[in-house]
Amino acid sequence: MRRGRVATMVLALAVAWTAAGVAQQTAEQRFQAALYQEEVQGNLQRAIALYEGILKDHAANRAVAARAQLHIGLCYETLGLTEAQRAYQRVIDEFADQSEAAGQARARLAALRAPAAVVGRGPVARRLLSRDDTDISNLLTMMPSPDGRRAAYVDLQQGGIYLRDLASGAVEQLQSGLPAVWNWSPIWSSDGTRLAFQVTSLEDTTESIKILDLASRTVVAIPGTHVYTGGQGKGLTPVGWSRDGHFLLFRTESNNNPGPLGIMSVNGGARTVLADSVAPLTRDRVLTVGGSFSPDGRYVTYAAGEKGSEQVFVQPATGGARRQITEAPGGNTSPLWSPDGRAIAYQRPEGIWVVHVAQGAVAGAPRLAYANVVPRTPFAWTEQGGLYLTLYNDALIPYQVGVDSATGVPSGVAEELPHHPASATAAFGLQNYFAWSPDRERIAFAGWTLGRQVAVYAADGSATVSHTIAEPEEHISGLRWSGDGREILYHSQRGAGRTLMALEPTAGRVRELFPRSASQWPVSLSDDGRIVLSQYGLSRSDPTHGLIISETGRSGHRLVTPAFDSGGVSLGAFACLTPQGDNVLFTRQAQAGYTGAAPDAGTLWVVGSDGSGARKLGTVAVITSGVVDPSGRFVAYTGMVNSTTHVLRIVEVATGVTRNVELPTHASDVRVTDWSRDGKFVGFVARQSRWEYWVVQGLLEGGR
Repeated sequence: MRRGRVATMVLALAVAWTAAGVAQQTAEQRFQAALYQEEVQGNLQRAIALYEGILKDHAANRAVAARAQLHIGLCYETLGLTEAQRAYQRVIDEFADQSEAAGQARARLAALRAPAAVVGRGPVARRLLSRDDTDISNLLTMMPSPDGRRAAYVDLQQGGIYLRDLASGAVEQLQSGLPAVWNWSPIWSSDGTRLAFQVTSLEDTTESIKILDLASRTVVAIPGTHVYTGGQGKGLTPVGWSRDGHFLLFRTESNNNPGPLGIMSVNGGARTVLADSVAPLTRDRVLTVGGSFSPDGRYVTYAAGEKGSEQVFVQPATGGARRQITEAPGGNTSPLWSPDGRAIAYQRPEGIWVVHVAQGAVAGAPRLAYANVVPRTPFAWTEQGGLYLTLYNDALIPYQVGVDSATGVPSGVAEELPHHPASATAAFGLQNYFAWSPDRERIAFAGWTLGRQVAVYAADGSATVSHTIAEPEEHISGLRWSGDGREILYHSQRGAGRTLMALEPTAGRVRELFPRSASQWPVSLSDDGRIVLSQYGLSRSDPTHGLIISETGRSGHRLVTPAFDSGGVSLGAFACLTPQGDNVLFTRQAQAGYTGAAPDAGTLWVVGSDGSGARKLGTVAVITSGVVDPSGRFVAYTGMVNSTTHVLRIVEVATGVTRNVELPTHASDVRVTDWSRDGKFVGFVARQSRWEYWVVQGLLEGGR
């Protein structure tokens, strides 16, 4: 009922206030807009950002500021983040005079600090590390020690093994990596004194399993594991260690694909392959994924099956018949035995499930113990700590950044669009784009979770229509509104033929603006629809190939710039006609791909539509996208400085003056998609990838 009241109360207010400038809103108006995101839209990250803006800009309004800080805590608590406790403590410390907010903060803080091991309370998740906590890309491989105090991991840039104290953050290198070797898959012994890991020698392309004694720092190879692989990844990888310390569970590999599991002694000798694990579950090839020993060492659990269809099995460690303990479709992976031997936890798309077992057989119905739809990788279930896992959020987010329409100067930080489709990777055949209508009252989206559709949102999020536009195997790119706002234009490629399409957003009618062609395809139109920029051919030797200008309804065309310049550099990823049709902006790319590209391999150019006055406006290693402002005086483009550094720049066409736009933290795959018709906003899409290392306690205490 609370959600319903908030929806009724806030929706009308948020509609009006979202369209208004933030600077013109009162503290209470901004609070209601944030509350709309929290309670109605369920966009908690957006709500947190809005609440933080209130604290920054309206600190003097203590009543509203206290409520904003309280709701930051409520959002973090809903997300299951430890920041909730710090947020509530700040309400208590800084807003003690605001009795209602401070009282609620004390109550929530007391509830969060209550003992975790209460029967029936269910699991408690705690974030240990995020990508912001370390500059090493290590969260994919962090294996916790049995006491939960440390984590061993591989540096994914150099292949060395490191040890991190999870409380202090102190890091110690245990084994070096490149250029001589690459280490992988560190596994703890149950007493926490040794690490087993795979070593690949880059000098002779051999692989082996070695054991590191943490006290003496001596390293010995397990006899019989040293094999020549020729760089094809056919060696053995440790995946589990028996509690008595005598045996390792290992996985075989072939061309970097996991194969059957086996058991070996840490002293070498004969190895036992769990033969039943390779028996086909289907007619297709079977893969085994992960695995662990039961605490008494009698059984092994593992997942096997084609990707997306895996099931969990239990098999005696000595070999023999296996038992299937899961049945649900859609993939059951990464099984881990509980420290007390009573249950097995495994993951499914909707979260972590637990099933009780006895004598290697199912002893109860599986249940969802910890719901979390974010992709995750469980590592270990320790007696003292809990179940450790990595969460991976990967989403494509639409952003807008304010721009001074007279000077082209960015006027603030980039903000996520308040109303947009659910963030996800694009559907097949579509790239992720969005574009404002000329009056900025509607926004068109392509990609995200829209299937083969274009969706049109009201700017206030109050209404949405969508239309299926893409046929099977059709690739859609680019998105902009016609100058009169009646249609949405986009590029279409089907087979070898390309054209420019128009969608009428109300009725959903789609039409081809030009005949589909394999040799000449339109790139953009002037606002009046009279001037057409097209790309004609890609031949290096044909001087007539390149960007051409034509007029609708008239035959003939003129070449603006050739497909290859005098130095052999080809046209790049971006070409666009200014809205007035007087200039063409285009790029050239000297080297394909990000790796090894020179700092100036990508160049941005402007040329008159008559082919005169070509000038270079900017350089970067790789230019990935661009848009022109409605006046034709500025161009915004994105590029890669190197494989990890992205830029968004605004260039004044007349002078070449360039300004950088500050991008969101950890943004990648940045692509500018639109410049609003009033000149006040540049829109872009960026991928936000966030690794977080978590521990979940109390999996056997109830569920959620």
